[in-house]
Amino acid sequence: MSVFNRVPFKRLTVGLIAACGVLALPTSAIGQDAAAPAPASTSQENDIIFLASEELRVTQETTDDLCASGSSIVVVGAQADHLFLAGGDLRVSNARVRDVVAAGGDIQLEAATIADDVIIAGGEIAAKETCEIGGSAVIAGGEVRFE
Repeated sequence: MSVFNRVPFKRLTVGLIAACGVLALPTSAIGQDAAAPAPASTSQENDIIFLASEELRVTQETTDDLCASGSSIVVVGAQADHLFLAGGDLRVSNARVRDVVAAGGDIQLEAATIADDVIIAGGEIAAKETCEIGGSAVIAGGEVRFE
């Protein structure tokens, strides 16, 4: 346990997120030829989906958990049980999820339907009036706006 005493918590967190992202790489479209047609977004049953990239656009539909890490993440039309996001700029639009857990610099929730809880930490957080939250909301940020 002496290693954990010398390594800052931020580095451990980044390392964990990077390790989770590596698990998704063999089955993801990251690094494939840009000219190749993108696979259609389909609904599938999975235990958990990990996505990691510098700039990431998520349209996945799943019956379980969806985890994404990157400097810029845009979630459009995704459907999942739990949505976990970590990155710089996060935008969730037209998503249907049960819970959202997000940490990032700037976070925007637009036209999202969240059936249960929201836990968000970030620099600037904006939730539009088209964002529906069915449970509790724990939000901490430098600037929090409900528009």
